[in-house]
Amino acid sequence: MASGVSRASVSPSYLDDCKPSSRGEGQARLAERAVNTGAGGDRVLARPVQDSRRPRLARASQVAALEPGQRQLALPLPIEQDTAGVELRPMTDWERMKADYETLSLSPNYHPMALLRPHLTEAMVASNMVESLADGTKSEVAGLVVCRQRPGTASGFVFLVLEDEFGLVNVVVKPQLYASQRDIVRSEPFVVVKGEIQRRDGVTNLIAESFTRIDVGGGISPPAHNFGHGNHGGRG
Repeated sequence: MASGVSRASVSPSYLDDCKPSSRGEGQARLAERAVNTGAGGDRVLARPVQDSRRPRLARASQVAALEPGQRQLALPLPIEQDTAGVELRPMTDWERMKADYETLSLSPNYHPMALLRPHLTEAMVASNMVESLADGTKSEVAGLVVCRQRPGTASGFVFLVLEDEFGLVNVVVKPQLYASQRDIVRSEPFVVVKGEIQRRDGVTNLIAESFTRIDVGGGISPPAHNFGHGNHGGRG
């Protein structure tokens, strides 16, 4: 080694003094003493040099602050240049709801029908009003199809459950209507059903007479629960 240059070393007594009361405290003390004494490969030169210990002490404090098991400090990468002058348009309620369905297959904050209802006619009956309608009343109900059933013993009848923001409506589809509007009954997620209210043995059903799809612009298509023969449900 050249004259006037020496390498600092860590003595055993130094390490004994650094036994921690906690792992984080020991790391801090060890790192700080190592920086102060020039350990870890630093050389103490005979001639004056710029002292780099202060930033390294700050670095040692950061290392000691790491959570247990964390091995690397977060890199302070600048992002201002990527976002400067960029203003993102706020998401609409429909977009938030769509994102919920794409991620969770449901939305904890929005029901699709609550957002669609302002675009429907005033004559549309909500599910919470169906029970107040008399037997034989002609009505029109809109909703999301959440269940389809086509039992093999039901002589071709199909049973749907529509859901809106207020509740559920049972829909009965006769074989002739199913045959004529098979595609809508089988696969459309949002529909308008025109029909007649039927009350039997305390159960209220809507006997369907026609179906109309609700165009949501290719937005969402939540899967329904489909039961029965013939693979009648195209989405679930």
